Amino acid sequence: MIVSSDYLEETHKRARNKQYAMALFVGGGLLLVGFYFIYQLRDWILLPKLTVDVPADGALLQGPDVVVEGNATPSVRLTVNGVVAYNEENGHFHTVLLLPAGLHTIEVVAENRFGRIRSVMRQVVVEESERN
Repeated sequence: MIVSSDYLEETHKRARNKQYAMALFVGGGLLLVGFYFIYQLRDWILLPKLTVDVPADGALLQGPDVVVEGNATPSVRLTVNGVVAYNEENGHFHTVLLLPAGLHTIEVVAENRFGRIRSVMRQVVVEESERN
Protein backbone atom coordinates (compact mmCIF):
# COMPACT_ATOMS: atom_id res chain seq x y z
CA MET A 1 0.00 0.00 0.00
CA ILE A 2 1.38 3.31 -1.04
CA VAL A 3 0.61 6.33 1.10
CA SER A 4 0.81 9.72 -0.50
CA SER A 5 2.85 12.50 1.05
CA ASP A 6 -0.27 14.70 1.11
CA TYR A 7 -2.03 12.16 3.29
CA LEU A 8 0.91 11.93 5.69
CA GLU A 9 1.16 15.71 5.87
CA GLU A 10 -2.55 16.04 6.59
CA THR A 11 -2.35 13.36 9.31
CA HIS A 12 0.56 15.15 11.02
CA LYS A 13 -1.31 18.45 10.84
CA ARG A 14 -4.39 16.93 12.52
CA ALA A 15 -2.26 15.38 15.24
CA ARG A 16 -0.56 18.74 15.90
CA ASN A 17 -3.94 20.51 16.02
CA LYS A 18 -5.19 17.97 18.57
CA GLN A 19 -2.05 18.54 20.67
CA TYR A 20 -2.52 22.32 20.50
CA ALA A 21 -6.19 22.00 21.46
CA MET A 22 -5.31 19.72 24.39
CA ALA A 23 -2.55 22.11 25.56
CA LEU A 24 -4.95 25.05 25.31
CA PHE A 25 -7.63 23.14 27.24
CA VAL A 26 -5.23 22.09 30.02
CA GLY A 27 -3.65 25.56 30.19
CA GLY A 28 -7.07 27.22 30.42
CA GLY A 29 -8.12 24.82 33.16
CA LEU A 30 -4.96 25.50 35.16
CA LEU A 31 -5.46 29.23 34.74
CA LEU A 32 -9.06 28.95 35.94
CA VAL A 33 -8.01 26.91 38.99
CA GLY A 34 -5.25 29.44 39.72
CA PHE A 35 -7.67 32.39 39.62
CA TYR A 36 -10.11 30.55 41.88
CA PHE A 37 -7.31 29.78 44.35
CA ILE A 38 -6.23 33.45 44.43
CA TYR A 39 -9.88 34.52 44.86
CA GLN A 40 -10.26 32.22 47.87
CA LEU A 41 -7.00 33.49 49.40
CA ARG A 42 -8.29 37.07 49.57
CA ASP A 43 -9.74 36.41 53.06
CA TRP A 44 -6.37 35.06 54.16
CA ILE A 45 -4.46 38.02 52.73
CA LEU A 46 -6.84 40.95 53.32
CA LEU A 47 -8.26 42.23 56.59
CA PRO A 48 -12.05 42.15 56.98
CA LYS A 49 -13.89 45.39 56.29
CA LEU A 50 -15.26 47.18 59.35
CA THR A 51 -16.86 50.60 59.74
CA VAL A 52 -18.63 51.97 62.79
CA ASP A 53 -21.24 54.58 61.86
CA VAL A 54 -22.71 55.22 65.31
CA PRO A 55 -21.47 56.50 67.75
CA ALA A 56 -18.96 59.03 66.47
CA ASP A 57 -15.62 59.28 68.23
CA GLY A 58 -15.84 61.75 71.13
CA ALA A 59 -19.64 61.80 71.10
CA LEU A 60 -21.64 62.97 74.13
CA LEU A 61 -24.47 60.46 74.62
CA GLN A 62 -27.47 60.09 76.89
CA GLY A 63 -27.26 56.78 78.72
CA PRO A 64 -27.46 54.13 79.83
CA ASP A 65 -28.45 52.67 76.42
CA VAL A 66 -25.78 53.28 73.78
CA VAL A 67 -26.45 52.18 70.21
CA VAL A 68 -23.50 50.86 68.20
CA GLU A 69 -24.03 50.19 64.52
CA GLY A 70 -22.05 49.92 61.33
CA ASN A 71 -21.01 47.55 58.58
CA ALA A 72 -18.60 44.62 58.41
CA THR A 73 -17.68 41.95 55.92
CA PRO A 74 -20.49 39.36 56.00
CA SER A 75 -19.72 36.09 57.82
CA VAL A 76 -17.05 37.53 60.14
CA ARG A 77 -17.03 36.97 63.90
CA LEU A 78 -18.02 40.34 65.34
CA THR A 79 -17.64 41.50 68.95
CA VAL A 80 -18.54 44.80 70.62
CA ASN A 81 -16.69 45.30 73.91
CA GLY A 82 -16.07 41.55 74.02
CA VAL A 83 -19.73 40.61 73.54
CA VAL A 84 -20.66 38.72 70.38
CA ALA A 85 -22.71 40.78 67.93
CA TYR A 86 -24.38 39.50 64.79
CA ASN A 87 -24.36 41.11 61.39
CA GLU A 88 -26.94 40.71 58.67
CA GLU A 89 -26.32 39.13 55.27
CA ASN A 90 -25.46 42.55 53.85
CA GLY A 91 -22.94 43.12 56.68
CA HIS A 92 -24.92 45.68 58.70
CA PHE A 93 -24.84 45.24 62.48
CA HIS A 94 -26.76 46.91 65.30
CA THR A 95 -26.31 46.35 69.03
CA VAL A 96 -27.14 48.20 72.24
CA LEU A 97 -24.72 48.53 75.16
CA LEU A 98 -25.68 49.44 78.71
CA LEU A 99 -23.06 51.90 79.93
CA PRO A 100 -23.06 53.92 83.16
CA ALA A 101 -22.30 57.63 83.16
CA GLY A 102 -18.68 58.50 82.40
CA LEU A 103 -15.96 58.13 79.77
CA HIS A 104 -16.00 54.81 77.90
CA THR A 105 -14.02 53.16 75.12
CA ILE A 106 -16.10 51.06 72.75
CA GLU A 107 -14.11 48.46 70.80
CA VAL A 108 -15.63 46.72 67.80
CA VAL A 109 -13.61 43.76 66.47
CA ALA A 110 -14.17 41.81 63.24
CA GLU A 111 -12.33 38.50 62.79
CA ASN A 112 -12.51 36.40 59.63
CA ARG A 113 -12.20 32.62 59.36
CA PHE A 114 -8.40 32.84 59.01
CA GLY A 115 -7.99 34.84 62.23
CA ARG A 116 -7.31 38.16 60.46
CA ILE A 117 -8.55 40.95 62.75
CA ARG A 118 -9.60 44.54 62.24
CA SER A 119 -10.76 46.67 65.16
CA VAL A 120 -12.26 50.13 65.55
CA MET A 121 -12.29 52.04 68.81
CA ARG A 122 -14.56 54.90 69.79
CA GLN A 123 -14.31 56.98 72.94
CA VAL A 124 -17.62 58.37 74.13
CA VAL A 125 -18.91 60.24 77.15
CA VAL A 126 -22.17 58.93 78.58
CA GLU A 127 -24.32 61.30 80.61
CA GLU A 128 -27.02 60.19 82.97
CA SER A 129 -30.39 60.17 81.37
CA GLU A 130 -32.90 62.69 82.70
CA ARG A 131 -35.81 60.30 83.11
CA ASN A 132 -38.79 61.50 85.14
